[in-house]
Amino acid sequence: MGMHAQKIGSRVLICFLAFFSGCLGRTPPDKLVLPPASDRWTKDVRVYDALDVNLEGYITYHSLDLRERAVARQTLDFHLGTQEVASRREKARKEWEQNADFYLSAFTPKRTWNDFDRRDSHWRIYLVGPDGARVEPAKIQKSSKDDAADLHPAEEWNRTYLIRFNRPSDKDKRPLTDDVLVRDYRLVVTGPLGEAVIKW
Repeated sequence: MGMHAQKIGSRVLICFLAFFSGCLGRTPPDKLVLPPASDRWTKDVRVYDALDVNLEGYITYHSLDLRERAVARQTLDFHLGTQEVASRREKARKEWEQNADFYLSAFTPKRTWNDFDRRDSHWRIYLVGPDGARVEPAKIQKSSKDDAADLHPAEEWNRTYLIRFNRPSDKDKRPLTDDVLVRDYRLVVTGPLGEAVIKW
């Protein structure tokens, strides 16, 4: 009886593997490798007013390797075909070449203070270059926690925002690499409730 059950189980397993590996244009799930998550690009954010904390959370720079990790996650989750994977990788790289994106997961003791996406927000965010010049975001928008799930811890009471800047370029008009950008630039979160300077 035990041997019969083992044979049935083996056949089921063979059929299961054949289903995935036999799909035309798809990579078998056991051949996919998800890049390791890294907290290199994530920093804590805290704004104090005396002993009170007016803002706390995480901010993650959306580096090229994190974008590629997102594509790898989508490949695993949806068993994407090779052509679609290549298309998503190309799209991710083009977006990286154009944008310097940050994901902010923010908590404020008063919900009305957590309004980064509003024009009359309590906060201003700047990307400050090595020459001290401040650059304003091209856009700030609310984002779902799922968008940043691979980037930093999801907190129940936090709101998540995508903060997008036009990507700085070097003297030859080439987009700055991630290492150079985080080395030479800093992010400033400021307003009447306080200020935080984030450096990587």
